[in-house]
Amino acid sequence: EEFSKDASTAQQTADPTNGPALAPNEPLYIRLPSPGSRCEHTGLSRSKLNELVLPNERNSYKPPVQSLSIKLPGRQRGTRLIIWPSLKRYLAEQAKSE
Repeated sequence: EEFSKDASTAQQTADPTNGPALAPNEPLYIRLPSPGSRCEHTGLSRSKLNELVLPNERNSYKPPVQSLSIKLPGRQRGTRLIIWPSLKRYLAEQAKSE
């Protein structure tokens, strides 16, 4: 499956390149876990990750974690990819503030 790089099919919420350096085997993007399961990287639920990456009332409609949605032409739904360095940075900030 090849995804189009056309701006109309990929919605990016922020630039992934301004994050911390990645370790050699770290992904740049992670997918949302299946409904009812948890993220293999963080242990967070799908609903919590959605809350962090999608604009909603709880985050004042400004998601703290960057993500992008890749949608094939003619499809209603796409694949939501979370930008791993952004999620990692957010979690590190939360750990410091505790």
